[in-house]
Amino acid sequence: MLHFGDNAYDLVGAFWTTIQLTFLSAIGALILGTLLAAMRLSPVPMLAWLGTAYVNVVRNTPLTLILLFCSFGLAGTLGITLVDRNSPTSIDDSNFRLAVPARSSDSGAPSGNP
Repeated sequence: MLHFGDNAYDLVGAFWTTIQLTFLSAIGALILGTLLAAMRLSPVPMLAWLGTAYVNVVRNTPLTLILLFCSFGLAGTLGITLVDRNSPTSIDDSNFRLAVPARSSDSGAPSGNP
């Protein structure tokens, strides 16, 4: 029998964070996917090309690489610090805020041909 003991509160918190990440990423992916699908079906050749290029690049990029790009590239560009000296784990809360666009961009790229 599995006994969680003192870690039950941490597990519930981690589960809640996963639910939040899934919900926010799903909303972002829905918006991005709708926009990309409209771009790919657009009669304007440049929009169709940009939408197709984005989908082809992101669909063929591993999620781990997208997460690393958001964690280091996007954080450095926006000036977000990834380390919190006051936290017991020294991980800042902004990692969650960087994971949402990473998951949204990965899930938002529609699959298949328009």
